[in-house]
Amino acid sequence: MYINGQLGTKFGNIGYAITNGGHVSLMTGDHGQPERQLVYRGNPYYFHLHLFLEGGEWKTKNYSDCYISRRNGPDPTAVAKKTIQEAVTEAWAAYIALHPELLEKAEGLRLQSDLKSHDEKLAKLEGERGELLSERTKLRNKLNDLLDRNKWNLPLEEDE
Repeated sequence: MYINGQLGTKFGNIGYAITNGGHVSLMTGDHGQPERQLVYRGNPYYFHLHLFLEGGEWKTKNYSDCYISRRNGPDPTAVAKKTIQEAVTEAWAAYIALHPELLEKAEGLRLQSDLKSHDEKLAKLEGERGELLSERTKLRNKLNDLLDRNKWNLPLEEDE
């Protein structure tokens, strides 16, 4: 579960999804909602940016964290990419500075989700362990019956 909302920038409105206390996905499209667009120098752009909170600053981690393309026409220039990315990053930093509780809430939701996932994995493993112990007991009983019937004296590994 994410914290979703809308962010205004000087080039238009975009959607955001805060996935945890240190990551946000900013995009023009919004999970089936009518697409928003950023307009720079009269050209509409599709935009998706991942920002990570590092040392108190919002940054990308690598080149693939930012995707910008023109809706109609050639690829955007390096200047357009840089200008749009910087404007969106600045708008996000200013917005979240006014609403830091959103990061705490998103982190809480992520932790709840992680705990639920771990609890489900543990329950599955506990069930599998119970089944294995039951099967082990059946095998041990069959072996003991076989040994008793045949009066064999095989060296057996001791139960742990």
